[in-house]
Amino acid sequence: MCGIIGVTGVPDAARVAYLGLYSLQHRGQESGGMVAVDGEGVARSHRGMGL
Repeated sequence: MCGIIGVTGVPDAARVAYLGLYSLQHRGQESGGMVAVDGEGVARSHRGMGL
């Protein structure tokens, strides 16, 4: 199984994203990743194997 969370337009987006990812950590344990859009509109991604 997998889990997806999206955060937009929230002043404390990093905290909300952290809490969302924390609550989903038991799902998709084979791999995980994150995409964030910076202030210039450039999408940056990170992914890896395991938790």
